[in-house]
Amino acid sequence: MVPMVTNGLAGWPPLLVVPAIGAGAAVMVTAIGAAQWLVLRRHLADAGGWIEATAVAWLAGLTVLTAVTTPLWQPGQHAALTVAIGVLGGLGMAATMAAVTGTFLVWLLRAQPHQPENRIRDGMSG
Repeated sequence: MVPMVTNGLAGWPPLLVVPAIGAGAAVMVTAIGAAQWLVLRRHLADAGGWIEATAVAWLAGLTVLTAVTTPLWQPGQHAALTVAIGVLGGLGMAATMAAVTGTFLVWLLRAQPHQPENRIRDGMSG
């Protein structure tokens, strides 16, 4: 929001621009993971790493989006081609983010403490 309400940080001293962009980027890549962590922490032990995992997923996804779309988008392209390139980049971003967060979630689930099945232990196997 800061760039939008400050005319793109125009006129800001360079010593303030870099920290402002860094802080904004940190908030952007951690906000969704922090919200998800508020739910996960009630259900999974050691869920704290989820925030970092989603931040890494966002960074990787945005990198893929940029790597796919930047060389393909050209001035004067037909709107349908521009949309198709955006969709391709978005699918690549989504797949990358899903791979990163999915891998971390599998690791997190495997690391959960295992408790014996009460029904079997208590002789109620049916």
